[in-house]
Amino acid sequence: MRSAAWSEGRSRSGRGRYHSAILLDQTAVIACLAYIDLNPIRAKIADRPEHSKYTSAYRRIRARNRHRAAEKIKARKPQEAERLLIKAGLHKNAKHSEDGLWLTPLMKCIVGEPLANKRFTADDYLTLLDATGRLLKQGKRGVIPAELAPILQRLDLSVDAWLATMLGWRMFALGAALGHCAARATEATRRGLRWLRNRCPLFIEPPTKQSASA
Repeated sequence: MRSAAWSEGRSRSGRGRYHSAILLDQTAVIACLAYIDLNPIRAKIADRPEHSKYTSAYRRIRARNRHRAAEKIKARKPQEAERLLIKAGLHKNAKHSEDGLWLTPLMKCIVGEPLANKRFTADDYLTLLDATGRLLKQGKRGVIPAELAPILQRLDLSVDAWLATMLGWRMFALGAALGHCAARATEATRRGLRWLRNRCPLFIEPPTKQSASA
């Protein structure tokens, strides 16, 4: 009886604002996943998926970036590459960005015609999430800023900057202070200066659409 009540959306916790629904195919699962991952953005707790902590998207992004970084350095520094993967929750010899992650791999999802066997990748999902988050939803306050570069471009810039900083021999000799733009502005004010120049690639702000097209 309880199972029947849940399947029909009539359970006690499902009355009023909340209700249960059966997700009948993988497209429905992906749509539900995106809806949940965008909650912090819609509530204006964060303005982009890579800042939305405590979501599966945040975990997937973290694992993706660590896997990309590990792939770039494993030939020169195999132990450092393994450490990166393990820290992200992946297998030390992870073949893809969700290999070993405790979340269900998106590669298990098949989209389109079943016979085509087209696998849904983590990058596919993040692109979909970024595009959906840019649409202002009626009744919700938050939206991904339109001027931000596409998410994969932002993430790849982040990976390259991280590598350039962490593998560089002058890692902490790149300026008078290290930090993002807002943090450097605050420190400059504290020192009585107009600005502190950034020389560290880790804190280069990603280009916006407007600056990229200019």
